[in-house]
Amino acid sequence: MRIALVTGGTSGIGRGITEQFLSEDYHVFCIGLGSQHIQECQEEISSDSITYIQGDLSNEDVAIEVASTIEKTHGKLDVLVNAAGVYLGSGGIDEPVERWRKMLDINLVGLFAITQKCYPLLKQGTKPSIINISSVCSLHPYASCTSTCYSVSKAGVDLLTKRLAKELAPDGIRVNAISPGVVTSNIWQRCGTKREDHEEWKEIMLKERHPLGRTGEPQDVAHLASFLASNKSEWMTGSIIPLDGGYSVTS
Repeated sequence: MRIALVTGGTSGIGRGITEQFLSEDYHVFCIGLGSQHIQECQEEISSDSITYIQGDLSNEDVAIEVASTIEKTHGKLDVLVNAAGVYLGSGGIDEPVERWRKMLDINLVGLFAITQKCYPLLKQGTKPSIINISSVCSLHPYASCTSTCYSVSKAGVDLLTKRLAKELAPDGIRVNAISPGVVTSNIWQRCGTKREDHEEWKEIMLKERHPLGRTGEPQDVAHLASFLASNKSEWMTGSIIPLDGGYSVTS
């Protein structure tokens, strides 16, 4: 059985990937920040092949605990999906420094921490793969990407992906990133955005930034993650892949 760890695996893109891997007979360690999302998943996903862990991965001790749990139960890790992330509101030069610290801590530093702690387990895995969830906002200073801090945090994920791809290649560990456009998710709730404002924003993004005529669903990202975790992509590493309905080709 292949073993996967999905951070942010209880909601949005992460949950879509969790469900995809369960359908492919992985055992999935699913990390969620909030107890509510974990409880909802437990009620809706009935499987002996999922282990839920609640914790904030910006806390290094949590990353250590997660890696230790996987080591004790399975002794290896085949796939690490770093899907945990936050968006805390719009802003540019006016964004509070404290927001920068929090967003970078979760979106970038926490991603590195869990990857670092899981590295020994990945070396024991079978054709191991790391998949980082970035954002189309990392690729260009689009006016429609309304948080400088969020964009910069995801640009950091892109460069970290490339550096790790080079560093870990001798261990046979592949590292790639997916850069989604607008995907149906509850990330907007975390920054206090009203549902009606979010839906209005999605309509604008649909018309102006997604030439294929629709915004994304978690399953769109999950299908690509499945490919990147499989032997079908065994010659791919260091790739940053836009998955955005055409967002990245708009001006």
